Amino acid sequence: MTTSKVCPACGVTFEVITDNASSSQQEVCFNCFKRLSLNYVCQKCGVSFSRYVGIPGTQGYEGRAARISRLCKVCYKAQLKEYKCAECGENFTSIKYRPDYCPKCFKHLNSTGEEIRCEVCSTSFLFTEAERRFFYDKNLDPPKKCKDCRG
Repeated sequence: MTTSKVCPACGVTFEVITDNASSSQQEVCFNCFKRLSLNYVCQKCGVSFSRYVGIPGTQGYEGRAARISRLCKVCYKAQLKEYKCAECGENFTSIKYRPDYCPKCFKHLNSTGEEIRCEVCSTSFLFTEAERRFFYDKNLDPPKKCKDCRG
């Protein structure tokens, strides 16, 4: 299935091929894709490659070039390791050193928890499930003060 899209960088209309198997969407036309890519040299094997960093001035552009891996696709994939999530048991790949949770469970653990009221300034703050597990593992009591009042 093809759909027409207007390139936000140059205003040219271009065709995008979409299928249900691919979740990524082409953001800009091919000419702008080449123009808005930065050239790198792989830190591991020395091969030159380019990566699209986005349209300057758009949300998320600042710092995106700094966050891009300086490894070519081959070397990046070679560094991926398979892990088993401690929460749901699913296998997942990651480049991080010993991640305990898959991205889905990590996001859940850091966004859910209980609201605690600070005994100094009386504002409520979220004591996440991940923090609760950390405090429990270290035999620590839950915090009574918010991060600002803890200093």
